[in-house]
Amino acid sequence: MITSLNTLVGIASKIVDVAMVTDPSGKIVWAGADFEKITGYSPKEVIGHSPNILKSGLHEKAFYENLWKTISEKEVWFGIIKNRKKDGTVYKALSKIIPILDAKGAVTEFVCIQRDISLYEAILGRIIEAEKKLEMAFDVAQVAMFILSPGGVFLKENKYASAMLGYSPGELIGKNVIDVTFPDDIDMTRKVMKEAASERTKDFFSMEKR
Repeated sequence: MITSLNTLVGIASKIVDVAMVTDPSGKIVWAGADFEKITGYSPKEVIGHSPNILKSGLHEKAFYENLWKTISEKEVWFGIIKNRKKDGTVYKALSKIIPILDAKGAVTEFVCIQRDISLYEAILGRIIEAEKKLEMAFDVAQVAMFILSPGGVFLKENKYASAMLGYSPGELIGKNVIDVTFPDDIDMTRKVMKEAASERTKDFFSMEKR
């Protein structure tokens, strides 16, 4: 529980996207300088209003009931809130609401600090989608493709690789590439693996497998 409001607000306004302070009833009494940049509302527009001005309508009633129950019991609430900007755009905010107590333990203010994570989630979504497409291309490729550990152990192979080497799908996993290399090519395979580990491998090389 926090009792130093000035210290907390000073730190919060420097490291988060949105910082605001409300009185015990939930009315905004202060908003940070970057509040407008994220929400579209200037501090002057929100002073005296409830944070409900940012309410998106995308949360169930129980969500807000749990939030208020937590902070009313003088506990810190932490979670993700979907807020709505002045222009109607919805953004996701990683939020923390901290009760500020006086010397007698009574709540005097609530400090809300938020980090807009919308961009991070959008980038993560693109990465996940790209990984799915790569995984699909890997599986259906009409060339042998596999992933090896630095020690040459098969970690993943596509169907074409298994069939080409005469193994059932998944049977190569856990085997070492040396185990399926023709004896005359073992030295070259080890050399290629060493070069690969140091990122000096050639684009193409040939060897016989058994």
